[in-house]
Amino acid sequence: MSYLISANIERVEATEFIVFNAYDDAGQLAGSIIKPFESIPEAVDLIRDEMYVLNQMHFEVYTSNQKLYGSLLAIPGAAVSLKHRDQTADTRASIEQASDIMRELYEIQPIEPLPTLPKWRKRLFVLVQKLANKLKGAGKYEI
Repeated sequence: MSYLISANIERVEATEFIVFNAYDDAGQLAGSIIKPFESIPEAVDLIRDEMYVLNQMHFEVYTSNQKLYGSLLAIPGAAVSLKHRDQTADTRASIEQASDIMRELYEIQPIEPLPTLPKWRKRLFVLVQKLANKLKGAGKYEI
């Protein structure tokens, strides 16, 4: 039997990471890697290099990312399957478990949601837009 890799591109706030978990023949976690995502070819090279380090020339890969899936098909000896997000949830769990470390290590700032627009400002904005449309001639003139 061969190793199984679950690989996806996951986010911590707005920063993307390549996350993959390698499981051995017995189904035990043999290794987990989380690195900043730079590009699909680099992610494919990372997976291939790690499997060579583990001395596995034939392995299975489960992913939910279509671009990653397409690129992994070019690896000789890799049986790649495009799976539903629920079947590769272990990558999300890995990044959530390490999210505090990733935030500290890569200095990731939390995304702050924008405050809602007060009603008076929204009404004023709509009024100014209507006025601007009147001044433009409601589409009669080129500006």
